[in-house]
Amino acid sequence: ANEHLIAFLNEARTRFTSSLDYSSIGINGEFFINADLAVIYKSEGHHGDRLCIEVAAQDFSKYGCDFIYKVSKQSTGEIVAIAKTAMLHYDYVEKRLATVPSNFSELFKID
Repeated sequence: ANEHLIAFLNEARTRFTSSLDYSSIGINGEFFINADLAVIYKSEGHHGDRLCIEVAAQDFSKYGCDFIYKVSKQSTGEIVAIAKTAMLHYDYVEKRLATVPSNFSELFKID
């Protein structure tokens, strides 16, 4: 169902960001807030399908970035969905957007 795919996207993004070193600037998944979500369904997925979710970050701004996802069937490589979430850095104490550090986009560069 659609709601499961969204949960899978959130889990994939959390694992992706957790794999990066945020310790020097104090950013991690708990400080992001989802501003929007877009999904393009390309084929059917079924209960029991093993999915592979690839995640990347792009379109960096002073408040966050977009995360893009490619969801495919592990067994065949068939694309099930392409998705995007706009994630903003949010100060939950002050209840307002917070700017990301100037080196924010550098954290997502993979050698």
